Amino acid sequence: MKVFVLFLWLVLAVACNNATLKNIEAENKRLKEELELFKNLENNRQKAMQHADTRMFKLENERDILSVLFDTEDFDVNERAVWTPNFDERLNFPVSYDGFCYTTMDKVLLYNDNFARAIIVFGTYEIMDDGQPNDGHSSAPMLSLAYFTQRGANEWELSTFRKSFVHHGSWGEMGDVEIKQVGKQKFVLDLSWGYSNMGEATSWTSYYSIPNFEVIFGIATAHSFTSFEDDDGKAYDYETRLTVKPSDKEYFDIIAETTGTKPNNKEDEEVVISANNDQLFYYNEQAGVYVEKITYKY
Repeated sequence: MKVFVLFLWLVLAVACNNATLKNIEAENKRLKEELELFKNLENNRQKAMQHADTRMFKLENERDILSVLFDTEDFDVNERAVWTPNFDERLNFPVSYDGFCYTTMDKVLLYNDNFARAIIVFGTYEIMDDGQPNDGHSSAPMLSLAYFTQRGANEWELSTFRKSFVHHGSWGEMGDVEIKQVGKQKFVLDLSWGYSNMGEATSWTSYYSIPNFEVIFGIATAHSFTSFEDDDGKAYDYETRLTVKPSDKEYFDIIAETTGTKPNNKEDEEVVISANNDQLFYYNEQAGVYVEKITYKY
């Protein structure tokens, strides 16, 4: 009888021990699952906090900047951000063959107006099914602009973002984009581009205020035309050189010097006449743009 009781006790002990081990394993599994869930929640919280305060960036982290500003984590083999346009963006942005938009961080422009500033220029291009941008003469990328102020050794605060700024360029390439000083502490974004087709070529320059990015000056800087007919006398060609004239004004004057020939709209005179001309533009505070002041003729 004692042997049987002892045997029964051992069986119960083993059974209890197995049950305890199973309970411990189950508890460990549950704790691991809860820990993993907690880690995921914490990661999501950190990511949400990061995206909730998206004003601080490091300029060299191109992927981070593109991901936040264009709401995507997708990049192609050429490091172009791939994002899905909404209805309005489909009407304004170059949409590629697959229905997505492809954006690159093309240029970082730095200047100082008592604070270190940076403007990042993005280009969204129409990508064809061969992976290359559409290079048709009328194909121009959409520019997006992000304006930053330096707040630390390597920390830049975003204050302005213009996602759909302007189509700029031709033949599938972006036009020139530069910073130009037009006053003691006044800077503008200088956009210049050219276009040619069917014997006619045109170049244009526009100045945009910073950081509002509103156009305050614009002028054709070159125009040429060569007729396919050799004897109709309609060929002409002029260029305009712009000079910003420093002074004690808040906004400097701009001188436009044009040389060459231009078409004459009067039928009773020569078809082509001299285009030589000097123009002086000053900044009109009330209008908020440059206006022509005096026209000199040779």
